[in-house]
Amino acid sequence: MKLVGLGTLGKLVSVAALATATAGTATFAYQTVSAQTATSAAGAAVPVESTSGGLTKGNTVNLQALASAVIPNIASQGRPLTPPVAINRQAPNRSATTSGTAPATSSVSVSTAGTATPGALGAAAATPAPTSFPGLTGAQQSAANSAYDLEPPDQGLSADNQFVIEPINNALAIYRTNGQLALPATPLSAVFGVASESTGNFTSDPRCYYDSQTGHWFLTELDILGASSSEQLLAVSDTSNPLGAFTDFSFATTDSADTGCPCFGDYPMIGADSNGFYITTNEFPISGPGFNGAQLYAVSKVELELAAEGLGSTPVLKHLSNLPDAFDPADLHDHTTYHLSPALSPPGALKVAEPNNGTELFTMSDPIDVGSSAIAPYALENTKSLSTAAPALSLAYTLVGTQAYQFPATGMAVRQAAAPVNDTPLRAYLERNLLGPQPVPAGVLQADFDAVQQTTWAGGNLYTELSSASTPTNPIGTTSAEWFEFSPGFTSLGALYASVVNQGNISAAPGGSLLYPALAVNAVGIGEMVVGSVGAGLYPSMVTFPVSVSGPDPSAATVVAAGSAPEDGFTCYAYYVGPTYGGCRWGDYSFAVVAPDGLVWTAAEWIPPASYRDFSTNWGTYISSNATAVIAIAPAVTAISPTSGRKAGGTSVMITGTGFTGATAVAFGATAAKSFTVNSDTSITAVSPKEVSGTVSVRVTTPEGTSATGLADEFTYTTK
Repeated sequence: MKLVGLGTLGKLVSVAALATATAGTATFAYQTVSAQTATSAAGAAVPVESTSGGLTKGNTVNLQALASAVIPNIASQGRPLTPPVAINRQAPNRSATTSGTAPATSSVSVSTAGTATPGALGAAAATPAPTSFPGLTGAQQSAANSAYDLEPPDQGLSADNQFVIEPINNALAIYRTNGQLALPATPLSAVFGVASESTGNFTSDPRCYYDSQTGHWFLTELDILGASSSEQLLAVSDTSNPLGAFTDFSFATTDSADTGCPCFGDYPMIGADSNGFYITTNEFPISGPGFNGAQLYAVSKVELELAAEGLGSTPVLKHLSNLPDAFDPADLHDHTTYHLSPALSPPGALKVAEPNNGTELFTMSDPIDVGSSAIAPYALENTKSLSTAAPALSLAYTLVGTQAYQFPATGMAVRQAAAPVNDTPLRAYLERNLLGPQPVPAGVLQADFDAVQQTTWAGGNLYTELSSASTPTNPIGTTSAEWFEFSPGFTSLGALYASVVNQGNISAAPGGSLLYPALAVNAVGIGEMVVGSVGAGLYPSMVTFPVSVSGPDPSAATVVAAGSAPEDGFTCYAYYVGPTYGGCRWGDYSFAVVAPDGLVWTAAEWIPPASYRDFSTNWGTYISSNATAVIAIAPAVTAISPTSGRKAGGTSVMITGTGFTGATAVAFGATAAKSFTVNSDTSITAVSPKEVSGTVSVRVTTPEGTSATGLADEFTYTTK
């Protein structure tokens, strides 16, 4: 769903410099906009309406033990050639149908350079290296969910040094970093322990995250349980192994007391700092019109992980609502905040001391106007209190002037390359057997996303990006990718201010479009941006740009996965989705993350060869990595057990944390441990030395540095 408002269009940005670069069949023009020298006025931290509790712990599931769908051979599925039956349901930004057999197509191999074919389960990759491979397809997602096809492919992505997790709509696959499958397409309903969509549930918008600070994986998804209730699903790995056990949690998002509810939390996004894990949603009624603003949910990250491991109780969940709107400060608490995007930080970035007793940052674009020239950074402060029984959080915000952007209006579409009818077999089937020529020109993709996308906090700076339209109110137009880098700061009282460090706009060749940008950088600001790209000579494809401290570089653009045909899924045709569909569904988001070894991973939608499709869909996803500078990350101690021992020494202490590989020393205060054994990258067993009475910090030293001190590493010597 989209929030649509009326307002004044922002002015077009002036071009300070223009350069073009050819990459494959796509040409990109780059607009460099000078950095803003003005700094925003400081916005004071204010308390917000909040409630506590509501997080429910569920079952523990082992991913490898789940019944998983085999990667399908579409040509041999043998289902009868009958038109799919449309499922007419009100759903957040996604349409569904049950699938028949694929229309007749030729079987071809992927020809894009560097492309790998999905295969059998693979052995562990050796040294991680840049690689690219196809991710999940519509056919695979459907086969894992009883032939339940969905468009568009809402896509998540996370990675450590060995594994890559990709959830799509209602399915999940895990790959090793060399592209080999570790877990084939698996229903997310089985992972979260909920009823499948064939029973009436509707799950959507999955996200995933690998927390390099603690070595745990997080999975999220929204769940609409019929017309009367909804929930947010959350699964946390018990260990650093994504193929092992995950513990399920959930909390209600029905919010029955609010206007127009029962409601659901649309487009959930996730973020994390050293203290907490955060989910933001946009609250819409399940049935009927209405909008109740952005919602923010916060929970202690470490306590959530301990609960997943069975070592602690279910932590307190804070729900913040009626959030202040930085674009409308005269009406501070209303329902116009929209799409508050929480920050994820790359490995190493969370080692920097966080201000205000713990801080999570967010960005928000203008929630009302079609066009604007400002972005609002937000800061949730005192996040260390999340580990207490009564967290006391405050929210600061400010408004920063930026280059202009213009969101595509709801229903706006962009063109892709034209193709013979044989390259669109679903369209050909409908014309031949059912309806005659379709009323909408082939090759039109919806491109109407109206908010910032991914947010990253790294090296002290805040990054975000969005799609901007050249003609936002036209039914068919073009879109470009805008990006922003801010430098946030705080006054002594916790008030937030920010200034623009860098910003820019990347556009395709005339007539082409860039869709759903996502940008990730490492702790020193080096990384990659990914976009979907279409144009007169380009079917839907995945394109990446390297990112330096100066921003994305379109002169080094790479067409990672060149589309093989136009989008030809069921949402392209009025037969399935009605006369006002506006074009083929595309998006809703791409993804980019940085792994601990320095690889930046990106994922986006594309159209693979025809042999990958089923009857109702031909979309696929693609996953790629590229090397960045590897950041030395000091070890971190997150827990010790026991937390006390005799002053004579000799107590065996289990130290839990990250970055322990290659440890050269363990110290209790200023005294070296009697002995220690490195069990894994996240575990050390040490024997306490003799010490005077008192409390000391247990610290681990590796070639990358020594762990910082904190409450989690304190060991108390007793007199006995």
